[in-house]
Amino acid sequence: MVVVLILLALSLVGVGGAAVVFGAPIIQIERGYTMVLAGTMAVCSGILLLGVALAAQRLGRAAQELVRIRDRLQRMEMSTASSGVTAMPANGPLPAFSPSPGANAGYGSPAEPNVVGQYSSGGNAYVMYSDGTILADTPSGKHRFRSLDELRAFTSGGGERANA
Repeated sequence: MVVVLILLALSLVGVGGAAVVFGAPIIQIERGYTMVLAGTMAVCSGILLLGVALAAQRLGRAAQELVRIRDRLQRMEMSTASSGVTAMPANGPLPAFSPSPGANAGYGSPAEPNVVGQYSSGGNAYVMYSDGTILADTPSGKHRFRSLDELRAFTSGGGERANA
């Protein structure tokens, strides 16, 4: 297909160039003027078609490379599946990561947790840390929770309101 486009483009350039060459000596006659105009249009169209053909050729090469990459990835997935290694899901959410309780054993104390987010609601301030703990500053005082479930249990029991 691309070869046909390239041949057509080159023939347009050749025929258009010939029309310009044969029409130039007789340009004062209407026939010569028409040949020069038609030849110029054919040359320009041939050059444009040549550009389109070369772009189509490059797109075809890119498509072939993408197919090769897809096939390699499928082979890699098949080899990991046969070896017992589980791959991450391609379109689903990432699996949750929860470190084991003794993950930092023997490596010294874990680093100070970073602040992940802050939120204020109804006079209460909440700070979430990278280790999953939450600090709640309520009218009844500051409370630290190990998890979001602990905080929910505290708030559902009315613990965030001041004891007045």
